[in-house]
Amino acid sequence: MTYNNNPRHNLKLYWKQFYPDWEIPKGYHVHHIKPKCTFADPTDPRVHHPQNLIALHPDDHWTIHRVRGDKHVNESFIKVIGEKKGPCSAKTKKKISEANKGKPAWNIGISSGLGIKKSEITKQRMRKPKSKEHCENIRLARLGTSLTQETKDKISAKAIGRILPKTECPHCQRMLDPGNYKKNHGDKCKMAGSK
Repeated sequence: MTYNNNPRHNLKLYWKQFYPDWEIPKGYHVHHIKPKCTFADPTDPRVHHPQNLIALHPDDHWTIHRVRGDKHVNESFIKVIGEKKGPCSAKTKKKISEANKGKPAWNIGISSGLGIKKSEITKQRMRKPKSKEHCENIRLARLGTSLTQETKDKISAKAIGRILPKTECPHCQRMLDPGNYKKNHGDKCKMAGSK
């Protein structure tokens, strides 16, 4: 059986050999199980082969892309984060760019920070050069390595300075942080009237 570059046609052709009346349900999307952009050659016959295709309800289709970590640029284009860009022509890229102009950041990927206006202070902080040690720590954190004992001690020392002393409620004898004590205990304690 010969397949072409039309995924809907290929999926339909494949299933019709087993079930002659089979059709892709109306409104359903054809999803590529292995993303198109992960293939080195966009003309690879495995890209649109029925073994790499599945018919999905639109909600399920978008859920898979979200769970897989894909970034939704607009409804007709999905970019896989961390992968090479798919085979988009300059014309397609221009259309995508035009479609996204004037849209709020949540519609074009809030993680990218596009469309979010930053204050001058934030811009200055972003420009501030980082030490080699800082850059190395960021690199190690991204690799998923655990913190060194020295770093853990620094974090612990800072946290100890922020911990506020606990206060005992005279009615229920519980040790509470100041915020919780003020909100629900002392004169407001439920046990206050039971004695």
